[in-house]
Parts: sequence; structure tokens; C-alpha cells
Amino acid sequence: MMLELAVGVIVAATPASRIFIASGAKTKAEAEKQKAALVVPTELRLTAGYPKLIESKTVAGLNPGFFLVVLGACADETAAQTSHGNGLAALIQRSLKGAYAKGVTAHPEACPLWVEPTESRPSKLDALLKSPDDPKLLFAVASEMHQAGGLVGASILLRRATAKGATDQPTLELLRTVEFVLEDAPFRLPQ
Repeated sequence: MMLELAVGVIVAATPASRIFIASGAKTKAEAEKQKAALVVPTELRLTAGYPKLIESKTVAGLNPGFFLVVLGACADETAAQTSHGNGLAALIQRSLKGAYAKGVTAHPEACPLWVEPTESRPSKLDALLKSPDDPKLLFAVASEMHQAGGLVGASILLRRATAKGATDQPTLELLRTVEFVLEDAPFRLPQ
């Protein structure tokens, strides 16, 4: 039986964000066509209202003059501070040709979720989605994901736990283990 695991979390807006862009165009009409033709990978879950069309001049940090198809935005601590090879941005880029992530000054939080099929759902996942800043819940869900083979999700959640102040040995040790495996085995990511 295959269930889904959410590996991102939705958090409050922060002054620095990473925006995920599927495509863009010089004209609104062309960008609307791109949005209508967009096929979102089944592993990617978007926040309600996304994909969304925005004008680049409305977001500080983007080059003006474009209309963009946006998949969402995450606080840097949940997505931007990941290595280029194993973060949410890399998963999106590998799944959607031409997609990219860009750091911006601020954007409303609408972090996409990456969903991995596994044999079991972490027992505390629902609690984590209600309290996404709790380092103990982040560690608990990451531990279950790691045991089920979910390295990318575990890595994202453990990084978030340390960004939220977790300094305990089990969290740091599991983060080092997961990061080591991911660095050594990039083939585990979607191609």
C-alpha cells in the first residue's frame, strides 16, 4: 500500500524567501498559455491558489518586465538553505524542465510540498503540519521517514529543525547521516 509523505511544511511569511518559478513570458497572454499547459508532477503538491500568475515587477528581487507562472514560495530556512543537489528546488527543477528557484526579498509563504510514496505514513505527520516549527516533531517525522527510506524529506525536515534551534545530538547525528548518504548517492533523486 502506497501512502504519501509531505516533506515540506507551510510556515509564516519571512522577510527572505525562495520563489519557485515554472515558466515566464514577456506577455501576460503567453504566460497564461504556459500556466494552462503546465503539468505539475504528481509528487509536487502546491498550496491552494497555485500555480499563480504574477508580474515580476511586483516582487522585489525579480527582474521587471515578465509575467511568471509561480509554483509557490518558501522561507529560506525550509528550501533555500539546501545544497543545489538535494533540496526542494533541485527536485522541482529535475521534474519540470525550465523551472527554477530565485531568492527574493519577500513573498507570501506558500511552500510547495514534495510527496514521496512509501509503505507507511509517519505517525506524527498531521501534528507536524499543525505545528511546523516544533523541532521535536520535525525530528520524529524525519526519523520515521529515514527509516522508511525517505532521505530527501528527512533532510529537509532535519534542516528545518536545526534552523528552529534544535541542537540535540540525535537530531544533529541523523542530519549528518542523511546528508552524507545524499551527497554520496545523488542517483536517489528523481532524474
